[in-house]
Amino acid sequence: HFPSPSTNVLVISGKSGLTMLDFSNEINTVSALRPSSPSEKAQLLIGYPNVAAVNSYVETKEFHPFLVSSVSQLSISQGGDIILPMDFGAQHAHQAYRILISGAGMGPIYIGSVQVPLEWDNFLTSTWYSQYPRLSFQPEGNLSPAGTATAGFRLLPGQRAALVGQKLWIAAVVFDNGLTDGSSVAVEIEFTP
Repeated sequence: HFPSPSTNVLVISGKSGLTMLDFSNEINTVSALRPSSPSEKAQLLIGYPNVAAVNSYVETKEFHPFLVSSVSQLSISQGGDIILPMDFGAQHAHQAYRILISGAGMGPIYIGSVQVPLEWDNFLTSTWYSQYPRLSFQPEGNLSPAGTATAGFRLLPGQRAALVGQKLWIAAVVFDNGLTDGSSVAVEIEFTP
């Protein structure tokens, strides 16, 4: 344990909303290594890195994000695709999924008993009711037998100019017999000129 941590770090379950890991009293440095596919586990480097000190401490923790994005920035003038591969694992085979979008940030909110890392706004209300942008592909459907799927959105060059300088947060939720059963992390997309 190190005195005066500068950051509280909690890993929260997207399914139950319960704290899974609490590093608040153990660390004063946190950095995240972003996974490139939804089946990769994100790595958190946690600790007190001080190579000159005897009490230096760094530990790697992993978590499964369930959803990643092909881009973190998208140029409005150039347009492009946002590809969203999902991997919820075989335990969620054939379950329904839905992509949700928020322009207000990363909540969290509860949908049923599941904590979802988004904030309610007009984008979220629209996507909750399956009202997606015109050029979207598979924003909702059923996961494969392996618990995977891919969704996405296409932005044509010059389309949605009002998004310049804005960010959107995207998460996926899964359902079991109509009830929310789990959530991914939220991915952040920033829109540039």
